[in-house]
Amino acid sequence: MQINVSTSFPPVIQVGYQDIGATVSVDITINVLEGGETIPVACISVDISASCSVEILGNNTAGRITLQNFSAYLKWSKIGKLRIHLIQVPFQGSQHVS
Repeated sequence: MQINVSTSFPPVIQVGYQDIGATVSVDITINVLEGGETIPVACISVDISASCSVEILGNNTAGRITLQNFSAYLKWSKIGKLRIHLIQVPFQGSQHVS
């Protein structure tokens, strides 16, 4: 199996006083190999919005990344319905990076 990730648009970046936000839209195409031939079988469109901030205290640096929005939908499929809602749930919430 191969996975191709492509984007038609550059990310949208918003710079604020204390944080930076970004929105990225990508298409993920899932390919299978059959008899040496690559066959595309499904395409999932994904939109991700996140914001981040950094804090420097002396020699320590801490950062925070917050997932604002994660959405995915099945653009097309040759193998039937895919349960997109099952992959959306684990990505919701926020992450803290130190």
